[in-house]
Amino acid sequence: MCFQKVPVLASRAFSSSARKLKNRVPEAQKLFQEDNGLPVHLKGGTQDVLLYRITMTLTMAVLRLVYREPATLCGGFSPPPCLRRKHRDT
Repeated sequence: MCFQKVPVLASRAFSSSARKLKNRVPEAQKLFQEDNGLPVHLKGGTQDVLLYRITMTLTMAVLRLVYREPATLCGGFSPPPCLRRKHRDT
């Protein structure tokens, strides 16, 4: 008897919630298509800028580790000649 009510309740839940949703796609399109000189990955606001900066910081930190400490990370691998430090004999 209880199982007969489940389809009715489910259809009511989905049909009523669908009417309350607002289409926000046109607002987002206006924001991202606006010509304000910012690259698209920074147009989303403060959260986008923060995410971008954290990503770049982590990327630079990992690259620095890889090229500064190659022997410990890769078992003796050395960076290519163009990235090696030049030592001056004085």
